[in-house]
Amino acid sequence: FKPDDVYGFLAPVRVPTESPRRTSNSFVLEFGYADEAKGADWDVKQGIGCKSPCNPDGYQLSSPVTPGNATELQDLRQRCQQACLALDDCAEIQLVLSGGTGSCSFCPFQACVQAQDATSEMHTIRNLPRPAASSLSSPLVRSLLDARVSFRTQRSVDMNVVRFQIRLATAIPAPLGGLIIQGPEGFAFSEQCEPRDVLPDPPDNPIYRPIGASNNVCIFYRLAGQPRLQIQPGLRDFAPGLYIFELTVQNPAS
Repeated sequence: FKPDDVYGFLAPVRVPTESPRRTSNSFVLEFGYADEAKGADWDVKQGIGCKSPCNPDGYQLSSPVTPGNATELQDLRQRCQQACLALDDCAEIQLVLSGGTGSCSFCPFQACVQAQDATSEMHTIRNLPRPAASSLSSPLVRSLLDARVSFRTQRSVDMNVVRFQIRLATAIPAPLGGLIIQGPEGFAFSEQCEPRDVLPDPPDNPIYRPIGASNNVCIFYRLAGQPRLQIQPGLRDFAPGLYIFELTVQNPAS
């Protein structure tokens, strides 16, 4: 790899079920990664442990540590930190000293609920100084997988029924999230804005979701002459799945 060249690549990525909440929403690109760059800046808290196992089924590391032997303890600390850096989801370490043995549990980010514990110490990664590393924010996952529109009549000025079929790839969170539908100029939706759910074909589709619940909010308005519908979840998120609903609309004059 040459320092002044531009490199690009494509990689298939599965869309997650939701945007991450417990980890950073970013892609980390690393170039020129070397063994000497694995040194990390750790925040170490003495007398602090986890209220309950942060990763009960995860990998653990243990070693004999003679009480009062600072060399053996420091050696275990370094081994645990190196092991944490080699794991994909490790950001914290709980080191416990008991009965002449030291053991490390490796925790994902913020998975440990910290509490006072005289036999424990917590190690948390504060910084990973890696040469030429770059962290790029990834887009929030609020995407449609597909959407379809059908209607009953094309006659000018007639009252019409428009059917929307929308499949959400990820959840839309309540109450601030929402679904905005923008139509062509000239169409006028009902001011009541009451979507009517339609069963899919076959009717037992397991991923079908209703959108016409009474606690959901539907608003019709115009922006720069274009009609818009804004549908927001009330008490619960719009979960991933298939939504089919109809709305009354008046066709334009031409």
